[in-house]
Amino acid sequence: MKCISSICTMALVAACGGGSGGDSGAEKYSDLRATYFSINNQIDFNAPITASTLPTTGSANYEGSIYINTPGNITVAGELELAFDFANADFDGKATDIVDSDGYQYDGELDVTNGFIDRSADPNTSYAFIGDIDGTVTDPDDNAYTLDAFIVGDFFGNNEEYVAGVIRGDVDSDLGDFEVSGSNSGFRAEK
Repeated sequence: MKCISSICTMALVAACGGGSGGDSGAEKYSDLRATYFSINNQIDFNAPITASTLPTTGSANYEGSIYINTPGNITVAGELELAFDFANADFDGKATDIVDSDGYQYDGELDVTNGFIDRSADPNTSYAFIGDIDGTVTDPDDNAYTLDAFIVGDFFGNNEEYVAGVIRGDVDSDLGDFEVSGSNSGFRAEK
């Protein structure tokens, strides 16, 4: 079962209380949240693009934001960049400027690698693209969080203007390990 819209958005809303971190971090988190919802509100989640109809030439760059809701109702968000090469049916990217819902900024980034477009994907049961998203980020107290996961999603809009989906995998951290799934993670990006 695919989770792109309602559950993921509810998880982000539930974790978006005020923060007591630094002003720039709180502003950054607020901006990332606003980006996520601005893109989210433009997408008709009942109409993903059928992957077999995607372009077979050219490329597209998308920018947006990701979030992962951790135990303790702390949401970590970041800027997302994805670059799709339709000719080779692949993509890569990164998530940077990681900040949590309390406004604390994290060092490090998450790299998106080994991405591919599955042109045979059925939009009702599977995602149009999948890739690895891995990396280690460190909070202000030097606690490390290592993500080992997949980023999966679909294209939306008349001309593939949007991509949206979830992150699935595991986080190993100095404070304990947890699972990342469609119910506690998501991303939205646009051309």
